[in-house]
Amino acid sequence: GALTSAPSLLANLYLAARGQHGYELEGLEQPTAYLALSSIGLRIGCDTRLCRLATLAATAGNVVWLCALVLGSRRFARRAKAVADEHDRLAVTIRDYAVEIRGFHEDLDLEAVEQGVQEALRARAEMDAAGLRARTRRSRAQEAELSRLEAFLEAEAWRVHDVVATHANGALLKAGLRKAPLEKEVSLLLTREKR
Repeated sequence: GALTSAPSLLANLYLAARGQHGYELEGLEQPTAYLALSSIGLRIGCDTRLCRLATLAATAGNVVWLCALVLGSRRFARRAKAVADEHDRLAVTIRDYAVEIRGFHEDLDLEAVEQGVQEALRARAEMDAAGLRARTRRSRAQEAELSRLEAFLEAEAWRVHDVVATHANGALLKAGLRKAPLEKEVSLLLTREKR
């Protein structure tokens, strides 16, 4: 901001020093006149070459500043996403190894769920890896993703190690509903509909 306003400020101070500021001398006796003489704003109705050059330079500076701000914001967003992705890659959270599936009946066959989830995870990883292998040209990010998928398949990381079924767990349901207000609202509407 200060750099883009420097041409206007310098022009105003230069014109004030030469007495060519365009203000009545009586009006300059007030302390507020110093704000007018040192204004960093652009003048309206410029009629001197210096004033027009200062306005042009300040406007060009503002355009450059705006472009730098937009490009810098986009670069910052990419950097923030890269840092978040790296943190997600390095930090182990429940999201990395747990899956929640809802809507099953109480007579659930846990082995069937385990087999179904394993098959779905393996098939998805194989499909994604095959899609990346089929590309003739891959970016570095795609190469890294292909390596990650191949390691995932080779280590059989798609295997399910445990299946836990929770039924009629009121405390767990209440905690989940507190975390998801929209789901709570849908659940209440469905309950009312059944009555």
